[in-house]
Amino acid sequence: MPPIFMLPGLSGSVLVNVKAPRKVMFGRKIVDNRWLNIHPYSMNYMKRWKNDMKCDFRMLEGKISGYKNINHDIQPYDLYGIEGIQDVVGDFELLSKPYQDALHNIFNYRYFYDVNQVLLEKGYVAGEDLIGFPWDFRLILDPVIRGHVFSLLYHKIESVVAEKGEKVVLMGHSLGGVLMVVS
Repeated sequence: MPPIFMLPGLSGSVLVNVKAPRKVMFGRKIVDNRWLNIHPYSMNYMKRWKNDMKCDFRMLEGKISGYKNINHDIQPYDLYGIEGIQDVVGDFELLSKPYQDALHNIFNYRYFYDVNQVLLEKGYVAGEDLIGFPWDFRLILDPVIRGHVFSLLYHKIESVVAEKGEKVVLMGHSLGGVLMVVS
């Protein structure tokens, strides 16, 4: 079976604060997706979200030349695993199954979950031959950051090809397919 790389689209990656990647809700510890979650809206929450997601454009001669004031603590979760690409609103997993199913039907919050489950049942192993590649979609316009992201993907593909001795399959969704596969 060829190794498969899952490349999510715009907003399809879980972004966490590396200093506190998990939170406790209803007595359970879950991944704290700083991009999308159901945290109660309050002034403190909104300030935190604004600080987490902040990235101002740097301009050069009237053109975007990158970003400034980036919160570098916010990073994609579980790089090369599948947890950072499949349950984009992990808070929903705390709800009962009927509510989870309804929300998944409306918002598709499980993203790559269904296809990952099929591949796992067929014998794929997360992080070994089923590889997720979450990326920080907020910053992809910066050519330096984009180059770094592409370099990470390229080197991971090269190492998997060398280790497994076969070509890989790139499964991209939306902008993840366009940006990552074409590069």
